[in-house]
Amino acid sequence: MCSRRELATLTGHESYAHLKLSSNTLIREPEEVEHFLNVLGTELRPKLREEISLLRSEKRELEGGGDDVFYAWDEPFYKPRVVSNQICIDPSSIREYFTIDSVLRGVGNLFERVFGVKMKEVHVENDESWCNPRVRKFAFFDVDSLMPLGHVYLDLYARPGKPPCASHYVLRCARLDMDRNTRQSPLVAISCAFTQGNESLTMWAADTLVHEFGHALHSVVSKSSFQHLSGTRVSMDVVEIPALLLSKFLWDPRTMSLFSKEQSLPRDVAEQVSNSERTFVALDRTMTVTQGLLDLRLHGTGRNFDDDTIRSELERIQDEYFNSVGYHRGTFWHTNFTHLVTYGASYFTYLFGQAYANILWNRHFDKNPLELGCGKALRKQLLEVGNAASAESMFPNDISLDDSVRVLL
Repeated sequence: MCSRRELATLTGHESYAHLKLSSNTLIREPEEVEHFLNVLGTELRPKLREEISLLRSEKRELEGGGDDVFYAWDEPFYKPRVVSNQICIDPSSIREYFTIDSVLRGVGNLFERVFGVKMKEVHVENDESWCNPRVRKFAFFDVDSLMPLGHVYLDLYARPGKPPCASHYVLRCARLDMDRNTRQSPLVAISCAFTQGNESLTMWAADTLVHEFGHALHSVVSKSSFQHLSGTRVSMDVVEIPALLLSKFLWDPRTMSLFSKEQSLPRDVAEQVSNSERTFVALDRTMTVTQGLLDLRLHGTGRNFDDDTIRSELERIQDEYFNSVGYHRGTFWHTNFTHLVTYGASYFTYLFGQAYANILWNRHFDKNPLELGCGKALRKQLLEVGNAASAESMFPNDISLDDSVRVLL
């Protein structure tokens, strides 16, 4: 691993004096973060050019020539068309297989079979629902001891004034009550913005729900003594790993049917859907590299977040890593990127967390995803510990930054 001085030279930033990382993290220095993003963005370039070429061809065919530049706003229209052509399945047709209830049932089956945690829907009392009757409540128990672990509330539907994003909130942390020598059980809320009356889900909506349950599992099985160390109160470069790992069960064709209606998803359809996730992996990850670098540099330089600073920094980053996609002056896609505020120099953790999730999956779950022993080991060594142990002690110590880049390519 490079020294801080070497990394500063590589990244072109002599100082990140305004940016402080916790000592209990997997990545200790902001220069290491920028090195990770720089290397990943560089390695993705050849594949990115291939993917953009496919999208440009689709655009030329539909629009009959003319402007050959592929812009950011073209991506949500043309990407599904190319995916549909390549895997011979319309992504929207997946809705017939997945519903909110089928995904919830799949999450429950997965928790019980792999992690030794039972999930059961229970009655919501009038005084604990903030938008009755839409809120649902689930109790969690240890399968072996039947000991209660905690509760999760689901607030899944959009309504006026509600944030449109999906989030996991810890309403009450797990902790040891030293006066009574008992444990305080955690209360967690999962918030989504699904459409009321439409219970069918796209794969990405299903992934969102499964992802948030990965955070919820982290919270409810926590065994730390102090609430500020429980569950998801870990370092930012660790917090996304369990949720991203759980999503891999949804996308793996061997386990995807767990989440479908009556487990009716044909294996050949599951394999096609699984392949679709990687159709534009370089495009998706390069966009996250761009966002991560913008987030890191704006928070790391100590400069004000004025319009000129953000636009000039974004243009410079996009010219370096994302120049296959046309940058159009006067457009402001970054104004929809709310993680600039909520993550504050930590948006890179989605890529870093995905790398570690991939490594854990390859080492422990890929051979037999539903093996109980692997899930229980992960629960004991990572999920139950929270932030009560060093981040390094919870993960394999032979993983380098270069390893984390390789598994994302």
